Amino acid sequence: MWEIKILTVGRIRNKAIGEEVERLARSVRGEWKIEISSVPDSPVKDPAARRSRETKDLLSKVPKNCEAVPLTPEGAQMDSAKFASFLAGFKDSGKKICFLIGGAHGLDRSLLPERAAPLSLSKMTFTHELSLLVLMEQVYRGYTLYNNIPYSK
Repeated sequence: MWEIKILTVGRIRNKAIGEEVERLARSVRGEWKIEISSVPDSPVKDPAARRSRETKDLLSKVPKNCEAVPLTPEGAQMDSAKFASFLAGFKDSGKKICFLIGGAHGLDRSLLPERAAPLSLSKMTFTHELSLLVLMEQVYRGYTLYNNIPYSK
């Protein structure tokens, strides 16, 4: 079974977003498994120190056999078809993937692994909850494309 891990800072507070994320995660089944977990928001007030602490916390949860893919506005942008191919490349090679979603102040890029290629969901900035929802929607689209399942629009 191929696994996608999604790590985020902070829990989902918006019930509707949480329910939709869960629905999408349940829709991805069979040979694909989605695991979503979070680390707590840092209590530190200084934005740089908070970003650093939260990034370290996220990185400590990345399994050794997973490729970390941080989500940042400056990362590579893809359309849905290219993202589906991106996921397929990982699945077909047997590599596990771990998406990192930062907190209110983002991720500390200086702490990210050198080979980690950031990905952008948009040039706009989203909350971690909305980022998780958008990512899950695209993972689900990738799953349907990979498995040749019609996607209802």
